[in-house]
Amino acid sequence: SPTDWLRAARAGSAYMERARLTASWDDWDKAREWLDKSFELAPQGAGPFDQRAALNYSLHHFDQVEADLAKAEKRLMLKTSDRASIALTRGNLAFYRGDLEGARKLYSESLKQAPSPGAHVSMGVLHFNTGNVDAARKSMDAAIDATRKLDKMGLAWAMLQRGIIELDTGNLKEAQNFFAKADATYGGWYLIEEHLAEVTGALGDRERARELYEGIVARVPSGEFMEALADTYDALGNSAQAASWRARAGETYTRDMKRYPQAVYGHGMDYFLSGEDTAEAVKIARANHEVRPGYGAKVKLAQALIRTGEFEEAGKLLEESMQAGWKTAELFATASMHSSFMGKEELAREHARAATRLDREAMNDLVWLQPPAKR
Repeated sequence: SPTDWLRAARAGSAYMERARLTASWDDWDKAREWLDKSFELAPQGAGPFDQRAALNYSLHHFDQVEADLAKAEKRLMLKTSDRASIALTRGNLAFYRGDLEGARKLYSESLKQAPSPGAHVSMGVLHFNTGNVDAARKSMDAAIDATRKLDKMGLAWAMLQRGIIELDTGNLKEAQNFFAKADATYGGWYLIEEHLAEVTGALGDRERARELYEGIVARVPSGEFMEALADTYDALGNSAQAASWRARAGETYTRDMKRYPQAVYGHGMDYFLSGEDTAEAVKIARANHEVRPGYGAKVKLAQALIRTGEFEEAGKLLEESMQAGWKTAELFATASMHSSFMGKEELAREHARAATRLDREAMNDLVWLQPPAKR
């Protein structure tokens, strides 16, 4: 049926699902190709608008999402679950814009219309980033409970999100347990395996972490995992292998940013922030902030500015984030170091205490964050 636009749309959806499992840019390209074909075949005003919105959201082309959501919303036979999905995506867009209250309202609307694991997870992420860790845990537990038991991929994803809460608060054994459950539920997914590798290394079994990362990189040659493998070799005392993998990570990030820059900014941010080319780090952090001007991006930009000695702008970004209710260990740790560099030692200690209450390793995670005079 070469002229059936619905079949072309289904092919696009299948490639999108595969891309989430493979992290392959080729699969994302194929998904876009089939969705474009579907629109070419569809009658005027018709087409898979919701699927194209999901594709652009996944690739962080946020400026292209709302127009398709509005068109999808105009369909005559829109199910309640569709309306809930649209509210959820709009909530996620608001979150990345820095509109935390708007995101909260849209997530609540989505959950009221048709509770879904995705809406529970998004609400959990919002709770976590605004300092309400217990509420975040409850939302992630609700996501697990709301997932159909036959949906093994969805169930594993919800378990993964629950484990990330524990990982990001320094509860490593609990995180490992959730990741192991996710892996047993849906084995072979690199997204689960890379978190298992991370927590395994953090718990001290660096040789096993190396094995896991090498297995992941062999299947998913991503700069993010090459960088993690380099860090693992550093921890094992093999500086030559660490340098080799770190160089490969940089080459991969640079290559992939030419293809899908918005999608790569976030994953490659820490690599460039901690590297020697601080001017390039600021350039990438500004580009990332332009794409998603939320508070996570503001913290990353502040870190880049600290490394180039631009303390005034960095301080404004950090203060803006705290005033908005953003309460992450990374924000407070960054603010602590910024205050220390500015000679405000009492404020630095106050921020450090706030950071370690959320994650006891928060200050150690930013030992690389030094201004020019300190390096």
